[in-house]
Amino acid sequence: MKETKMIYRQRGADPLYKIWHKQEDSVLLIYTHSGDGNIVFGDCMYPIQSGALCFIGSQKYHYTVPDFPEGYVRTKLLLSVGDFMHLRRMMGVEEDFLHRFSANSAVYALFPGETQEEVAAMLEEVAKSEERYRKTALLRAFMQLLVLLDRHGGADIPTPDGAITRAIYYIHGHLAEQITVDALCEEVHLSKYYFCHRFKEKIGFTPMEYIKNTRLAVARQMLEETSLSVSEVAERCGFTSCSYFCRAFKESFGVTAYAYRQTHSI
Repeated sequence: MKETKMIYRQRGADPLYKIWHKQEDSVLLIYTHSGDGNIVFGDCMYPIQSGALCFIGSQKYHYTVPDFPEGYVRTKLLLSVGDFMHLRRMMGVEEDFLHRFSANSAVYALFPGETQEEVAAMLEEVAKSEERYRKTALLRAFMQLLVLLDRHGGADIPTPDGAITRAIYYIHGHLAEQITVDALCEEVHLSKYYFCHRFKEKIGFTPMEYIKNTRLAVARQMLEETSLSVSEVAERCGFTSCSYFCRAFKESFGVTAYAYRQTHSI
């Protein structure tokens, strides 16, 4: 079983900054102490700001785009999938709670001031715990944070940029189609120049870069979780040809789609 980890108040950009990635064998809680920007998972985008907590399941692709990486301060709590399943059994939670915090889910909440103080004190206690009691302290904090997240998640969530969020939602909903920048501009009612400038500012990529990266991330997940052929995966993810998909896949992941399928398929 993977060793449980805690990274306390890590500063700066994530090592996988602006790269679609998932935790594979861990679930993740990210609590923001300070900073601005956005976190993107699936077809959702939420703000990075003080008091924000995100739960990200082990199979949920995501990436962060802080406005100023040097000013981005967060606590990251990672729990192995085995430990997380044990924790959920200990909590004796209801079925809807189990579904909400699953391998393919992401939950976001922005806490009010008094809750932020409670969370900060909780994380400080974990950081100061003796090494031999660290895992126990971490499990207790993880459980308490999930309860707070369940209570506050989905309530009064700010939308970072309505137009860009709609564009992301459109892209994920039409991934198998040939999406153009003109179509996105028409969808969000913005000029091409203004839309492209805002999109890259908020997302970290041009619209076409984001579409390609998202298609590759979804294709990788389909190769892992379905029995579809490589050519079927390419088609369903909107690639114009299987050869183009295979070339792009190898350039991004350093291995051919066929080899990836052999080592990661269900």
